[in-house]
Formats: sequence, structure tokens, C-alpha cells
Amino acid sequence: MPVVTEHTEEPLILTLELAPDEQAWAQAQRNLYFPPQRNIVPAHITLFHTLRAEHEALVLEIMNKPRPAPLVRIEAPVLLGHGVAYRLFCLLEP
Repeated sequence: MPVVTEHTEEPLILTLELAPDEQAWAQAQRNLYFPPQRNIVPAHITLFHTLRAEHEALVLEIMNKPRPAPLVRIEAPVLLGHGVAYRLFCLLEP
């Protein structure tokens, strides 16, 4: 008999939306350096990649509250094992 857990939904992935100019730059970098056969989704910034699906309503409630966009500084690339990411620093003052 299979083991059934209370929550079987896939985890939530939360990404940061970029302004159009920054998105174009990030996509150009991705097209230049990321293997074409693995370049399936557009360039993105993943904030969280395994939020539990049972918290979706709370995540949406928090994310839908108006707030100023954070100022982010993009720094040197970091190897992730199966990919590369840019190191990001959030500047506290917008």
C-alpha cells in the first residue's frame, strides 16, 4: 500500500520580476552563457524554490501587499553545481 502524505502538491517557486531593461540584460547573459539545450525558461531570479504549497494563500497575501521595489546590486557569478547564478545583494534603502 503506498504511503500518502497530507500535502502532495508540488512546492511553490517564488521569483522576482525585473524591470524591462534589467530583464533584457539578464536574458542576453543567459543566451550568451547558458547551454541552449537547457535554456527553457527565461532569465529569472528565484527567491524561494521550495515553499510548501499548503502556504500558497499566505504567500499570495504577503506578496500582494504594495511595497517599493527593492534595490538590488548584481555581483559576480556563483557556481551552483548544475548551473550558475549571480550573487545578489539587496540594498536596504530604496
